[in-house]
Amino acid sequence: MRAKIYRFISKHGSILCALAILVAPIACEQCRVLFYEPVEPKGLDMFIKEHKNNFKENEKLL
Repeated sequence: MRAKIYRFISKHGSILCALAILVAPIACEQCRVLFYEPVEPKGLDMFIKEHKNNFKENEKLL
């Protein structure tokens, strides 16, 4: 069974990849609930100001 799957993927791998590339953008648009937040959460600016130093320290580590 494993050999059959390996042969199938080896033979049709490029077609499967092309199909995945075509279907992926369409699939995410067909979700029942799209989690989109049009407004910034309250207190976001204050959160950024308080944690600005943490962001700079993390960038130095990278």
